[in-house]
Amino acid sequence: MRVGRVRGHLEEEMHPAVAAAYEAAVAELAATGVEIVDVELPTFDLAAAAGWWIIYAEMLSLHEGHAAFIEDRDEMGASLLGAAPFVSAADYLRALRLRPLFQHEVEVALEGCTALLTPAMVALPPVIAPEMFVDVGGREVSWLEAGCRTQVPFNLTGSPALVMPSGLVDGMPVSIQLVGRPRDEASLFTLGAAYQRATTHHLRRPPVPAHA
Repeated sequence: MRVGRVRGHLEEEMHPAVAAAYEAAVAELAATGVEIVDVELPTFDLAAAAGWWIIYAEMLSLHEGHAAFIEDRDEMGASLLGAAPFVSAADYLRALRLRPLFQHEVEVALEGCTALLTPAMVALPPVIAPEMFVDVGGREVSWLEAGCRTQVPFNLTGSPALVMPSGLVDGMPVSIQLVGRPRDEASLFTLGAAYQRATTHHLRRPPVPAHA
């Protein structure tokens, strides 16, 4: 099988230790006999923004009646609902028009490949706190931005994806993501099974301190 490694914007900002772990995971996947080739998704960053615009607009259409109770929500829920009114109808329609263009980009990137490969996370999980920020190499961003960076664009396309544990960094789990063609989950399961037969990451558990 051949797998396309998504280069460019997606790999530009990553926690250095997470990036190193990702390189190791790519090598492990290649060691199973999978050929890894570089591919590009030129509008990946725009697809992420478009995905959020659609999420905001459609969330407001469903939850507009709850806006008066925004202070009853946790910080993440309040920030999502609070941002929703600032997406215009024009922004929403632009995002919908971008969707088929990005779907075509993904289709082109998959030509000759069984799946695409990305990191599932670009940062380490944060300590739970009122304001959660993570290091993506050189700057800190909100946990929600980093946590969804690799998933939202493929939610936009409707692509199936499989996330697998790929190791521990400073005792915290890291993972890789395989993205496939529509309705081709079977190929992702085949690749995932091959990776897990060759590694033991899925059997490891992060050390959890005992409760006092």
